[in-house]
Amino acid sequence: MQAEKAVPIPKRVFYGFDRMSIGDSFFFEELSEVERCASAAYSYAKTKQPEFKMTRRKVDGGYRIWRIR
Repeated sequence: MQAEKAVPIPKRVFYGFDRMSIGDSFFFEELSEVERCASAAYSYAKTKQPEFKMTRRKVDGGYRIWRIR
C-alpha cells in the first residue's frame, strides 16, 4: 500500500444531538448519510448521554432518523 499526498480531510458533521427534543428528526436522501448519523448518535449516547436513543425508518424520498428518548 502506498501513502497518498495532499488528500484533504473531510469536515466533521455536527448534528446537534444535544439540542434535540424527543420527536425531533433529521431527513436524509441517501442510506449512507442516515447510517453516518446513526453511528454518530450511538457514539454521542455512549460518551455523553446514555439515555439518548434514536430510531430510523425509510420514508418517501429517503430516510428519517428520530430522537425517541
